[in-house]
Amino acid sequence: AMQAQLGLDLARRHRPDLMLLDLHLPDRDGDWVLDKLAADQPELPVILLTADAIAAQGDWRARGAAAVLTKPIDVPALLAAMDQ
Repeated sequence: AMQAQLGLDLARRHRPDLMLLDLHLPDRDGDWVLDKLAADQPELPVILLTADAIAAQGDWRARGAAAVLTKPIDVPALLAAMDQ
């Protein structure tokens, strides 16, 4: 989904096994989605994606993220994070 609220609605409806979440979405920040998912679906692994190297250094794991990857995406790193 290209918008935070739509992605959250879809995750609630379809209960995916994994979510890839961009931190910079047009309608809301990805951290808003992460907070909502942590409350609703704490078992859902979320891999954060960002082009902002400084934002990637945040303590996202404490907030529920399984991993944080910077763009451009390193495909082997993404696959390794998905395997975990």
